[in-house]
Amino acid sequence: MTTGEGPQKSRLEIIEEAIAELQTIMKTVGETMDNMLKRMDNVEKKSGVKKALFGGKKERHPITDAKTGTVFISMGAAGRALAEEFGEDPNDNFSYYKIQKKLKDAGITDRLRDSSPEEAEKVIKEEEERIAAIEREAAESQAAASGEGVAGEGAGQKEETGGAAEGKADESKGKKGKK
Repeated sequence: MTTGEGPQKSRLEIIEEAIAELQTIMKTVGETMDNMLKRMDNVEKKSGVKKALFGGKKERHPITDAKTGTVFISMGAAGRALAEEFGEDPNDNFSYYKIQKKLKDAGITDRLRDSSPEEAEKVIKEEEERIAAIEREAAESQAAASGEGVAGEGAGQKEETGGAAEGKADESKGKKGKK
């Protein structure tokens, strides 16, 4: 069963060679990924900004409306707030860019500008405080909701134990009302 080219390889030998080649390729891919991650770490250290490998949290880009003096937390917030003034849809994610184009076409170049670092820091701090307040309110309402269930159980326990203190309080209220 041999041809003039030499002995044929068995299927097992072919598969073993293919597996060895795939292992070499995978090792190279792994080393490439390690190098990329090291480079990204260097970028993070040098710039002070954390880069996300596959997506991640976007940085806010505060915008100031020079006409009103309003500082918006981000381009998206500015676009949503000013959309109706410029005839755009407030739900459109690209309304900020459409507004910028309309302003540029009208020759108005200084209406919307990047905020100074001080303005941006102030607005971001206010926004974070607002978010923290909302989260606190949500936590308090959740605690109150779960506390009602516990209070209801506690009321049942008072009745079961006789509620002596509760009865005395009711009597003292009654005496005050009679005087």
